[in-house]
Amino acid sequence: MAHFRYCAIDATGRRLRGRLQAANLRDLELRLARMDLDLIDFRIQGDGAFGRGGKSMSRRDLIHFCFQLQQLSAAGVPLLEGLADIRDTSDQPRLRTVVADLIESIESGKVLSEAMGRHPALFDEVFVNLVRAGECSGQLPTVFAHLTQALKSQDELIAQSRRILTYPGLVALVVTGVTYFLATWLVPQLIPFIHEMGGVVPWYTRALIAGSRIILDYSLPIAGVPVVAVAGVLALARSSRSVRRALDRAKLSAWLVGPILRNLLLSRFASAFALMYASGITVLDGLRLIEKAMGNLVMEEGIERAWRRISNGERISDAFASEDLFPPLVLRMIRVGEATGQLDVALGNVSDFYTREVHEAIDRIQAVLPVIMTIVLGAMIGMVMLAVLGPLYDTIGGLQP
Repeated sequence: MAHFRYCAIDATGRRLRGRLQAANLRDLELRLARMDLDLIDFRIQGDGAFGRGGKSMSRRDLIHFCFQLQQLSAAGVPLLEGLADIRDTSDQPRLRTVVADLIESIESGKVLSEAMGRHPALFDEVFVNLVRAGECSGQLPTVFAHLTQALKSQDELIAQSRRILTYPGLVALVVTGVTYFLATWLVPQLIPFIHEMGGVVPWYTRALIAGSRIILDYSLPIAGVPVVAVAGVLALARSSRSVRRALDRAKLSAWLVGPILRNLLLSRFASAFALMYASGITVLDGLRLIEKAMGNLVMEEGIERAWRRISNGERISDAFASEDLFPPLVLRMIRVGEATGQLDVALGNVSDFYTREVHEAIDRIQAVLPVIMTIVLGAMIGMVMLAVLGPLYDTIGGLQP
C-alpha cells in the first residue's frame, strides 16, 4: 500500500490537507469519502512507515482522542463504532486522518495497539504498550482514563514552563533592542557634539562608545557565535553519548531550573511506573519502556542499572536505593508499595507529590521573576541613559553664564 498526501474539501467547501495510506487512487477516494471528503489533489510519499514524518496531532488533540475513547469504551460502544464516531464528529483534519487509518488497520485484522504502532511519531512505545496491556486485561477504559490524566498533567506543566520563559524572553528582547539602538545610533550622534562643545567624556561613556564600536564592527559575529555554539553543542550531544550525558547532568544541576527538572523527571517516572504496574505490565518490562521515555540520559542510565539489579534478584527498593538520583521519599514509597502489594498506589502518591512541587516552584518563579526582570531592565536602561545623557547634561550646564 502507498502513502498519500492529499488535498480534499468537506461538505462545507473547506479545504483540508492530510496523509492517508491506500492501495491506489480509487482506494484513496473511497477512504476519503468515508470521511465525507472529496479528493482534489494528491501525491505519493516515500516508502517510510506511515506517520513517521512528524506528529499528526497536537497534544491537545491526543488528549481529546483518549478522553473520547475512554468515554465510548466505558459506555460499551464497540471499538470500531467509537473510532468511526470520533472520525465523523471531529473538526480536526489531522485527527480524522489518523483515526481513519486506525479504522482501516483494525478492519484489516490488526488490534488497536498494532494499529497505533504504525504511528510512532504520535503514539510512543509507552502509549502502545499500555494500550496492549489494556487489551489483554480488558481494562481499556481504565487505561485511556489514566492516559488522559497523564497527558493533561504534562500539557499543564508544558504550558506553565512556556509562560515562565515568555516574560524573560520579551524583556531580554526589549533590553537588547533598546541597548542596540542607543549604542549604535544615539551615541555616535551625540559624541561629536560633546567633543565640539569641549565637554569631558567620563569613563562609563567611553566604555559605552567602545562597546558601540564593537557592536557596529562585529555585529554579525556577535549574533552568530552563540547560535553556532548552541548548534555545535546540540550536534555533539546527538553524536556523542558522553557529551549528552554531561549536558543532561548539567541540566539537573543548573541553578533554579535544575531542581524543577529533577522533580519533573521523578514525577514522570513515578506516574509511568504506576500506570504500567496497574495495567499489568511486569516491573522489568515497564522499566525498560520508562527508560526510553525519560528524555534524560542520566536518569535513563540510573533506571537501566536498577533494572539490572532487579533482574538479578534484588528488591525494587534496594535496586533504586543504590542510585543517588532517587530521593528518600521515592525509596520509602516504593518500599511501602512492595510491602503492601500496592506499588501503583504508592507511586501514584509520589507522582502527585512531585507534580505539586513542580507547580508550586513554577508559581513561585512566576511571582518573583517579573519583579527581578523589571529591576534588571530598569537598571540596564538607566545605566545606558546615564552614559549617554550625563555628558550632554554636563556640557550644556557648563555653557550657562
